[in-house]
Amino acid sequence: MGVHLTATMCPSTMDPVRAKEEARLGYPGTIVQVLGAGSPTNAKALEMLAAQTLEAAKSGELLANKPEVDFLLRVAGSTQIARALKTSGAVKGSPFILVSFSTSRRPVHLLGTPLTGTDLSDDDFALIEAAALLGVHRT
Repeated sequence: MGVHLTATMCPSTMDPVRAKEEARLGYPGTIVQVLGAGSPTNAKALEMLAAQTLEAAKSGELLANKPEVDFLLRVAGSTQIARALKTSGAVKGSPFILVSFSTSRRPVHLLGTPLTGTDLSDDDFALIEAAALLGVHRT
């Protein structure tokens, strides 16, 4: 499954809720989430987590009712929404990461600095593996 992902680092002067809504309106059919700036910034790692979310949606195995919440849980490495929001959620007045992804087309974010995909680090691999195991621990 091909995942088309765009991730940008947005400044603290932008409102994460508004940015998320604008991205969602601009690209219907894409999954949009905002993450705290302390979240992983390797676009390749985020793309692999997005692929996990899309596969879980396809198979009916999401960690939450909505794919964007599933993605947040995977980024945070938690099945608890409150914990995920606390550790990986965007906060107004702080920099944040705007992530959009789908299987059909790559969304474009006009604001913010695009994140790049680099070789996966050991930390990236650990995050991806932990996210994949979240669904196993739920059953």
